[in-house]
Amino acid sequence: MMERVHGQDIARPLHRDRPLPAGPAVAALTYVAGDRFYDAPARLADLHLVATDVDWTSGSGQEISGTAGDLLLIATGRPAGLAGLSGPGMDVLTARMQGPAPRLGR
Repeated sequence: MMERVHGQDIARPLHRDRPLPAGPAVAALTYVAGDRFYDAPARLADLHLVATDVDWTSGSGQEISGTAGDLLLIATGRPAGLAGLSGPGMDVLTARMQGPAPRLGR
């Protein structure tokens, strides 16, 4: 899974497109969105994530949409994914990505 994220880390600064295969993208997003190790549940609380290139959604609340790659980046705490996302929840998500990582029950 992390090779998907690390591949995006490398491709983005080089302005290269590195599409994620649908199956691994969905598996990685599903895992990371619920994993407290990445602080994703706190970061993504009250947001409804919608992938535009694969069949995947998560959460409820204000919508954020974008490619699986962009969603995977923000779910793992990487602000580089923000540029490719849109939706009414962007102000909330952007603020959470710029501040200290929120913690749930720690």
